[in-house]
Amino acid sequence: MAESTEKFFPFDGIDREYKADDFARYYRAFITSGLFMNASTNLQVVADSGMSIKISAGAAIIDGYRYDNTAYLAKTISAADGLLSRIDRIVIRWDKEAREIYAAVLQGTLAAEPVAPDITRNSDIKEYALADILVSAGASSITQADITDKRMDSQVCGMALPWATLDTSTLARQYEAWAAEAMASGDAEARALLEEMRDILDGSAAGHLQNEIDDHEDRLSRLEHMVIQNEIECPITDDDGTIITDDAGRAVSADWKYRTASVVPA
Repeated sequence: MAESTEKFFPFDGIDREYKADDFARYYRAFITSGLFMNASTNLQVVADSGMSIKISAGAAIIDGYRYDNTAYLAKTISAADGLLSRIDRIVIRWDKEAREIYAAVLQGTLAAEPVAPDITRNSDIKEYALADILVSAGASSITQADITDKRMDSQVCGMALPWATLDTSTLARQYEAWAAEAMASGDAEARALLEEMRDILDGSAAGHLQNEIDDHEDRLSRLEHMVIQNEIECPITDDDGTIITDDAGRAVSADWKYRTASVVPA
């Protein structure tokens, strides 16, 4: 028999009762909180008339609880101050005590250099910002230029995504460093492996690796223009390995020389 710490869901039967959080916990397991951005206008805040704004139709999920706005939703912004400006914030609020999810206006503080009010995120209230509204001193209306879209700002909102959001930037940098070293060494096996990885990595990572490959191929091509003739002069290169040439296209060399070869310009 299951212990009190063990959770399971769902089973049929008149003796089985489930709470809203049982359903929410199920969705939390594989969908992160945020907006469903299948449409670019999803819950977009746009200027209306006077001191009003409208929130476009759209949907979001917050902590496993779904929210839908099925048509334009109007909100009135409080009147502007005559001397100081403020920034109001439009949010979608998950309210556990009220058992509701709804749009709300967080009114900012008057200041010479105003900032948007902080969102609340705790066990009872969770807010996701849609936009910031600049209410300039003496303003009689809100224009689209006064509205800053915050939907893609993961610090205050962001998209609903399957599973978790993964930060792969560190791993990508490690691969890029390894690729650069491998190509510089001229290791044939490493080169073959990089070519194989191009076919299985996503476009972004493959693009980075391809840039490394192309860069080193270019350097090798330049070196192949060196042919043995009478003597070889040591060419001067930039920090990135590019051979420096003069106005006539000839390689610029150092003062000392080797024997039996010279550099032919590319």
